[in-house]
Amino acid sequence: MRYTNSHLEDWIENLYRKIDITEPEQINFERIAESLDIRLSFKPVTSFALKHSGIYNICLDSRKSRYELGSREPDYKTLINISNILDVSLDYLLKGESNEKEFQDQAKKVLNDPETFLAAKDGEVTDEILQAALEIITEQLKERRKSDK
Repeated sequence: MRYTNSHLEDWIENLYRKIDITEPEQINFERIAESLDIRLSFKPVTSFALKHSGIYNICLDSRKSRYELGSREPDYKTLINISNILDVSLDYLLKGESNEKEFQDQAKKVLNDPETFLAAKDGEVTDEILQAALEIITEQLKERRKSDK
């Protein structure tokens, strides 16, 4: 099955081409406004748009942080601090990838390690038991990481 863009997606794609945006990192409201000859200003009021004498203006609420507005990125030290406070990996912060997969991968390695012992009451280790063991190991790995901090 082939995906077909909506009219809005086509329009945005054409706009980005017109203003020479070819990479996702280039998507920035200040750059887009400048390319479209829209003046930006920041005031401590609710955001609004204004057109007068053929000049387009957008006033953004200055009470919102530059992070929220997308015009400022946190430095590495700030990212590491946020990561530690939220107890998530940097991959999760930057790419949205959960560190849950990291823990699960480690748990699988532990479970497959010849030194790991797993036994069941009737001698049969079912998929359900394996899944429960993986969950237990994953939780222990998370607890260990927290205590290491």
